[in-house]
Amino acid sequence: ILRITKDARILDALGAEGDAVWFRPDEVPAAPADLDVLSSSTCLMSRSVAVIEELEDALADGKIDAEERARLNQRIMRLSQAALHVSETARQFEDEKE
Repeated sequence: ILRITKDARILDALGAEGDAVWFRPDEVPAAPADLDVLSSSTCLMSRSVAVIEELEDALADGKIDAEERARLNQRIMRLSQAALHVSETARQFEDEKE
């Protein structure tokens, strides 16, 4: 089903139920250049800001309801994916002789 639909919502739903984060390492270039590193770092920073903004919005009334928590969890999942993308990008630069 995932191969046919390429619908990430299926993986999002499964991940949310199992407290897991999915990531597609094939989206990271095999030989990343400087702009790839910059792009993955920028994505990580913007998703970090999105988590903080979502938390601020949720706490506007002093409480976090179920809908706000779901949105926050979604932002946190996207942040975790961005962190994995940065990690995989960094792995591409590792010296395999070590």
